[in-house]
Amino acid sequence: MPAPGGVEQELEARELGRALNRFVGRLGQLERDVFISRYYFLVPLEELSARTGCTQSKLKSMLFRTRKRLYTYLREEGYC
Repeated sequence: MPAPGGVEQELEARELGRALNRFVGRLGQLERDVFISRYYFLVPLEELSARTGCTQSKLKSMLFRTRKRLYTYLREEGYC
């Protein structure tokens, strides 16, 4: 049986996953930990603040800047 999304969509999803991994791999340790914790594991900001010692305001700013850089990166890679 063919995959529900088709072979092309499967390949595109894999490539996007690789691009995301490359982007995350280039982040600094703190930024990477915060980004992965927040968006992959859905850790609340309060918990991230307690773990890192950063204020919630600083974490929000860090995540905002990281998302902006991710958008730029994905545009350069041809995904947006």
